[in-house]
Amino acid sequence: MNSVVLIGRLTRDPEVRYTGGQNNMAVATFSVAIDRPTKRGEEKKADFPRVTAFSCPHCSLKNSALNIMWNCFGKRILESGFLIP
Repeated sequence: MNSVVLIGRLTRDPEVRYTGGQNNMAVATFSVAIDRPTKRGEEKKADFPRVTAFSCPHCSLKNSALNIMWNCFGKRILESGFLIP
């Protein structure tokens, strides 16, 4: 399993949309600014991964995409999940 935990700040407000059909799942997209560890005197660097969060109507992830809606630009978040290449 390709599990990942991201801790950083939102670079903009999340965009939330809903899939059509019978399940009508929420899908949130956002990007996170993650600081890289640096040595003293080095310039600070950051990564900006784009994240897509889905709600799952059949399991405990029902509100995962909806929870991110309540966060806004600059808010510190912790997101865990798995990577899909």
